[in-house]
Amino acid sequence: MHYIKKILDTLSLIISELINKTKYFINKIHNKILFFKKKQKIIRNTYDPILKEKLNTKDELFSKLNELRKIDNSINKELSELQNENNNFQKKIEILSDLIISNRS
Repeated sequence: MHYIKKILDTLSLIISELINKTKYFINKIHNKILFFKKKQKIIRNTYDPILKEKLNTKDELFSKLNELRKIDNSINKELSELQNENNNFQKKIEILSDLIISNRS
């Protein structure tokens, strides 16, 4: 009987130590999670304004790019029209030149 009591006391001690170690590890993990959550919040609070500013800058740049594309298209269209007009003038000049040469002959 005394032997069984000793075994039960030993088992009780082992279980108690396991419970204490488990509590310790759970508490340690909990503290690490809290630390990372706080750190995450600090990082978010630090970088959120910067990210928002960068996104706004990106949007503004895209808007300017679209405006520049429109201007470029307009300039290209005008250039094409002027080239056509120039070609027409060159043809007229050639015709006039031919007429002048033929009248001299």
